[in-house]
Amino acid sequence: MDRFGRNLALVLAAVGMLGAATTWLLRRRSRSPVGRRDDPARTASPVIAAFARLEAALERAGLPRRPAESLSELVRRLPGDQRLTEALVVLEQVCYGPRSPEVGAVHDAAATIDDLAARVLADQLR
Repeated sequence: MDRFGRNLALVLAAVGMLGAATTWLLRRRSRSPVGRRDDPARTASPVIAAFARLEAALERAGLPRRPAESLSELVRRLPGDQRLTEALVVLEQVCYGPRSPEVGAVHDAAATIDDLAARVLADQLR
């Protein structure tokens, strides 16, 4: 085999490996509960959106979430009660759990997180 043939074979092998890796990643994502359109986990997006609002409020108040800070560490640092702890457990289930929490729990968690974000912003205005 001449030099051109070897180079062509290497390029084709690399393209094939890239295609296989892409297919594997796409299939893995389609099995993820949050990635599927027909899965009830899509109803969990309100709690994710509420958490993003909380992080923005904390940032604005000069209390940003530290880069490696876990949700448990964040709960200990924030003013809140058992409802906040439960809300962040729901958030963890949404993000990392094998199945989705119930829709009512998701909406309750989002409301609790939004309440905290509002308190953080109100405290900032004082």
